[in-house]
Amino acid sequence: IKKGDVILSIHDFPVNSVSELHEQIAKYRPGDKVTVKYLRNGKEYICHCTLKSLEQMIRDSEKQSYTSSNEDDRENSTASKTNNYSSGSSGIENNAALGVELSSVTEQELKGLGIKNGVKIRSILPGSKLYRAGIKPGYIVTALNKIPVNNPSELKELLQKTKGGILLEGVYPDGRKAYYGFGN
Repeated sequence: IKKGDVILSIHDFPVNSVSELHEQIAKYRPGDKVTVKYLRNGKEYICHCTLKSLEQMIRDSEKQSYTSSNEDDRENSTASKTNNYSSGSSGIENNAALGVELSSVTEQELKGLGIKNGVKIRSILPGSKLYRAGIKPGYIVTALNKIPVNNPSELKELLQKTKGGILLEGVYPDGRKAYYGFGN
């Protein structure tokens, strides 16, 4: 199941809203197998899925790169498969502990948004700390606790060193400024 798919039913129970999806999934536990009918590009598909806990999803993401919010699986298969890994020259870095995929911000993006620095959050694992804080993919972190960040490694290092509360300052691609606070 990919971003953009429309879930039609769980075990033949129709799903017409996010709350109905949550209601159906809440009936099961991690490890349970569910049958999901979904719509992709106008065609219906059925898959048999095994539900995972957030902890299992994070462990799995440490072993393999999870899909970016904007690219398909083939384009993401270049990431190395180590804990808190990096794909090197592309500037993409995954931090499994936070459940995010980070990337450098292009000069064009910096100029277009009128910012001097930043790190883009490309994708967020549902249920992760940053997801629960309300951050959406595409958010560009410009500072952590008032300290400017310039690249994914720098942000990761600051997050690992920071104890207690964290304030992220940043901007979305549409120019909206946003601030997020959470405990570390």
